[in-house]
Amino acid sequence: MEQSRAKQMALILKKQGKHEPSVEPRVRESKPEIELKKLKAQITGEAEQKAPLQLRGILYRKFFRKNEPKKRAFGRIGEALELLGRKPRTEYPKFQVFPQTRLTVIAPVKELKVKSTIYPLIKPYSYARIRIDPNDNSAVYDVVEPQLNKYEKHVFEKIKEGLIQVINVSFEDIRKHSKMVDFLEDNVRKLLEEYDFVIDDREYLKIMYYVFRDFIGLNRIEPLLRDPYIEDIGVDGTNLPVFVVHQRYGSIKTNIIYENETELKEFVTKLAERCDRYISYAEPLLDGSLPDGTRINASIASDVTTRGPTFSIRKFKEEPFTPVDMV
Repeated sequence: MEQSRAKQMALILKKQGKHEPSVEPRVRESKPEIELKKLKAQITGEAEQKAPLQLRGILYRKFFRKNEPKKRAFGRIGEALELLGRKPRTEYPKFQVFPQTRLTVIAPVKELKVKSTIYPLIKPYSYARIRIDPNDNSAVYDVVEPQLNKYEKHVFEKIKEGLIQVINVSFEDIRKHSKMVDFLEDNVRKLLEEYDFVIDDREYLKIMYYVFRDFIGLNRIEPLLRDPYIEDIGVDGTNLPVFVVHQRYGSIKTNIIYENETELKEFVTKLAERCDRYISYAEPLLDGSLPDGTRINASIASDVTTRGPTFSIRKFKEEPFTPVDMV
């Protein structure tokens, strides 16, 4: 009955010139048939345009992520840290070294057997700890510095290599200590950004200390030079401890040992450069003074010394101790 009525309406419309396609009768579809149609629509691409955006698999990455901006890579370590939520930084805390305003009261030799003496050298990074060695009952001078882990050592070595290439000015041309530190710190931050290293505040300050010690100071013995109680510093070759003459404890050995002859030769050469002198195998002896008046004696050739390069440093204070300082 319904089909005959539809045919009659089609004939009427055809006579009036308004032909429309025959309307198929509406058949109620079951739920499985509806689900089947949806599945066919997804397969044949007749789904809504939002469907491809819901894909997050291989096809999405292959076809839809081509135009997305790529995240900045920071090397293998940087990528791993980025996944953990750590990103390269552009701001770091200010590196500062606090000057010593007065002498630290230290214990006499008799009390070292009970308790070691500790006082700052390059505050707040390096300290002196004087103790009694139980093996031979002698005093030992330990330089306590922040320790670098494997990753921090890698960062420091890369920064050190970069600074050697970047710095094009002599530190003698920069008279003020604060300007030298600012100059170094500015270049260190640029190199950290260039190399995409990811470090926190504590790691940054530790690395900056070693940069300060090795570029502005005299490497491993810089803390000893900052000790107002030390008068002489000397080493007689490789694999031997550095000895110091302390005003209160006399001649004592330190925990600093040059095990590598190349490192000791490079340090003696650096001493000669700071004294504005030249030392080589042709002229193996050095006798000079640092800008602050500290006297330097050194040798570099094994023909002169049997244990390798040697050096001796005699310190002079710009302002001698007053009786008030000694109390």
